[in-house]
Amino acid sequence: MYTHNDLVSITSQIKKRVSLALVPAAALLALFVYGLVMHLNRNTSFQWLSYLSLLLAGLWIVFCDGMMIAPLRAYRRHIKDMLFGRTRELTGLFKSIDNTVCVRENISFYPVIVSEGDIEDEEADRLFYYDTQKPLCDLAAGDKVSVQSHDKRIISIMRV
Repeated sequence: MYTHNDLVSITSQIKKRVSLALVPAAALLALFVYGLVMHLNRNTSFQWLSYLSLLLAGLWIVFCDGMMIAPLRAYRRHIKDMLFGRTRELTGLFKSIDNTVCVRENISFYPVIVSEGDIEDEEADRLFYYDTQKPLCDLAAGDKVSVQSHDKRIISIMRV
């Protein structure tokens, strides 16, 4: 389900968003330097400009990182784990996929239950997480599947 192109794509999106966020931040920091220089030249009316522009630059950087860049960094970390992390494989019976989205480590997933043994035995059930960014698999309850995973996150799931 994951390819090296996914990693390249998400990295380019991060670079684009960082560069877009830095343009207003650089303008605000330039305004800060201007206000600081004017203040040092004994023009005290520009002191508020320095404080305000530095405050706005800091708030802008924190806002952009938290809202635009951090989710992409989390998803890039997820893709790196899927491509290069330790994997394990489980063969079992597909039980269900829940359409309610749950968020784990800043990434949205669908919960998937696969039974290792008897499909009626709840102690044999294993919980996995399927990425919401990927198309849903077409499986019916009771299908024998092979699940390749990293931690509890599904790398690939296929009918056996």
